[in-house]
Amino acid sequence: MATLMKDGYCVYLLDSICARIPRGQEKFVCIVDLKGWGYSNCDIRAYIAAIEIMQLIKHY
Repeated sequence: MATLMKDGYCVYLLDSICARIPRGQEKFVCIVDLKGWGYSNCDIRAYIAAIEIMQLIKHY
């Protein structure tokens, strides 16, 4: 259930970003601060879910 909520939130964020992009613009940049990130913070299920979401958006 928690993974489903995270997926829904990611879709919501991406949808909100796309809604704010001016007409004619097809790309956006996302800047992420990875300070303190390490392999102990990894969740392979989250990575797989993120890749699946990005693949869906590509075909959206």
